[in-house]
Parts: sequence; C-alpha cells; structure tokens
Amino acid sequence: MNTMTKPLDRLSELLLNHILEELLISEADTTLLPDIGLPETTLDVLDANLILSTTTIFEPVFRDQMVEIAERTKRDVLVIRSGYHPETLDPLRVDVVLTTMAEPLPVTDLQLCRLDDGGLHLVPRQPGLCVSIKPGRLEVSMLPPYSTDRERRRGLEVAAAEIVRLLR
Repeated sequence: MNTMTKPLDRLSELLLNHILEELLISEADTTLLPDIGLPETTLDVLDANLILSTTTIFEPVFRDQMVEIAERTKRDVLVIRSGYHPETLDPLRVDVVLTTMAEPLPVTDLQLCRLDDGGLHLVPRQPGLCVSIKPGRLEVSMLPPYSTDRERRRGLEVAAAEIVRLLR
C-alpha cells in the first residue's frame, strides 16, 4: 500500500510510473522512501525487489549510496537521471545496481530502448551489460536485446519519443 507522505512532483511521478507500468506494478503497491539516502522521489517496490528513484541531477552523486543501499537491503536499485527536460534538451540516463550472490553490481549510464517486441530495455552506449525491465523484475544480460545497430537506434528513438509524449 502506498504510504506517501507528500505527492511526487509531476516529472518524477510520470517517470516512475513509466517504469512501474513495465514491471506491471501500480504506484499504490509502492512506499515512498524519502530518507534512505537517495532523492526524495524514491519508491520501495517490494514486489519487484527494487528501490526505484529519479533525479534531475546528471552527476553520479548517488552511485556510492546506490551500492551501499543494494548491499544493505539485498535489493536492486534503479535511479533515472532525467535533467529538467527529459529527451528534449536532456538525454535521459539510468543507473542500476543489481544484487548478486557475491556483491552489488553497478551498471551505469544506460539508455532506454523500446524494441519492436514491445520490451523496454536499458542499454549501454558501448558494448556491456544490458538490463531488461520485465513484469515483476529486472533481468540482466551480457548479450544486447537487439541484433543490429539500426535496431538499437530505432529502439532508442522510440523510447525517447515515448518519454517526450509522456511529459506533454
């Protein structure tokens, strides 16, 4: 049950709900975590074993906190870095810290990518780990979810256009 003490700002709410929709989890099934060491727009998404947040700050100021929180809570942590004008003036970026059997695994500076199969993925600019947003969970892969650079570019464009439409 949502125990928010104050409403989220519109930008944060829209971006968080965009990810929650992919997880098939409603905002009502989250809890606001304003004092965890991340931005005040941080949600506890218990059903996905995820702590989800947004910030307008591009600098990696929360990366150390993300690792510490993932280690302490044994939960994945995802922070959307939007700037004030996501996908129009400011490119949207996502940092994720995944929990593993050994230690938290940071996967940073990812971009949203919506492929023709309808899936929403977080992909790096250079070859590296990719994270797919699936119902109820994040899924990491060493292989990209696309086959060609053209398919990747199209997926990035589609995801960016979704964000622009969402914020109108």
